Amino acid sequence: MSAAVMALLSDLTREQNRTKAMAFIGVSFGVTFAGAMVLGPIFTHAFGLQNLFFGMALLALLAIVITLFAVPSPNTPILNRESNIVKSSINKVIKNRRLLKLNFGIMSLDALLMSSFVVVPQVMANAGLALTQHWQVYLVTMLISFAAVVPVIIYAELQRKIKQVFITAVALLLVAEIIWWKAEQHLWVIIAAVQLFFIAFNVMEAILPSLISKEAPVGYKGTAMGIYATSQFVGVAIGGGMGGWILGLAGIETVFLAGGLLALLWLTVSCTMQEPPHVSSLRIILPSSAIQNSITLERCIKEQPGVTEVMVVKTEKSIYVKVDTKQTTRRQLEQLVNNYSRISLI
Repeated sequence: MSAAVMALLSDLTREQNRTKAMAFIGVSFGVTFAGAMVLGPIFTHAFGLQNLFFGMALLALLAIVITLFAVPSPNTPILNRESNIVKSSINKVIKNRRLLKLNFGIMSLDALLMSSFVVVPQVMANAGLALTQHWQVYLVTMLISFAAVVPVIIYAELQRKIKQVFITAVALLLVAEIIWWKAEQHLWVIIAAVQLFFIAFNVMEAILPSLISKEAPVGYKGTAMGIYATSQFVGVAIGGGMGGWILGLAGIETVFLAGGLLALLWLTVSCTMQEPPHVSSLRIILPSSAIQNSITLERCIKEQPGVTEVMVVKTEKSIYVKVDTKQTTRRQLEQLVNNYSRISLI
């Protein structure tokens, strides 16, 4: 579903607006998740669990109607390797060790989320917080975590300390699991762990897609994001199943112990990661005159400061570039392509 949305977005947006559109969709995912955490308990208390699922079915039906009648159909689908999956590259991307660690990361993150929150509501209820009041905890902790994420991400990007922030966030998840494991019925300790968990969770949700973009081989960002999305949903399935199975088999504390072990494994893997390259993935449309001598153009762009990878795809009339935009901007690269195109016409 995620890959289909990104592909449709690619067909319906202009190149210069695509990154902003993708960012908006990413933010909407986070807002929707936060809203569900807050509104779910309220709705269930007011209308019952059965009607909660009925409401979800109605929302799915509404989404179908909006897609059919409100979302425009693209006149000409555009193959864009920044958002579409290239089938021939799937095996190559899956085997990429740096991407493999990130995919394991998002799978672990969602597994921790699902397994932990199979039992966290019960833990808070056992500590004396009525189920009807849980939404208040989720609302406050979500608002605080969203407020905390922005400066953390800005710091990580500007100071180029993404790896350090990444490892710190994984460590916070481990700490949260340990606190839950040992908290017993101390309500405020449990809530503090919820806060730590969501701060770390939201930081990781923001950082991981960015890291996938940075680490993906040039021209294969869409494929990498598709595999990343699949890993995300696999993590959800594993976490929900694992949490329920362990709860029935060994009890609440063991669920948190298992989560802590998973977080510890993830932390160990994270420490082996290399500092990600500080590059952006760009796609530039090529004029027909530039395509004729694309090899020379590719060589010319590779010589620009900050450019690490270049791929010309003649069938798409495009050139894909990975570049440190602090050294060479998109505008400069586009100007270079246009100048080269004019020279080719002479």
